[in-house]
Amino acid sequence: VTSTAGRYLANAAGSPSNPRYRRFRMGNRVSDRIAAVPGGVALLERAGFRLHWGPSDLYASIPLAADLGAMQRALDVMRGVEEKEGEGGEAP
Repeated sequence: VTSTAGRYLANAAGSPSNPRYRRFRMGNRVSDRIAAVPGGVALLERAGFRLHWGPSDLYASIPLAADLGAMQRALDVMRGVEEKEGEGGEAP
């Protein structure tokens, strides 16, 4: 989940004014992977992504006023937790 969110965040940082890189449809193949992970959608929201309904689907977006650096730091912390859990360790 964090690597997928990180890719969207990196794209937004590379082209911050391009709306194409600031949102994605939650009904696509990539977001299906996020939704398949327990807590995946909540993780996106905690990292700073906003969920909203578009004309025909749910979208996750990075607000224009978002601090992309803070969002990346949040994802880095969450990635560390995912890695610890994957190694059989306990989450903090």
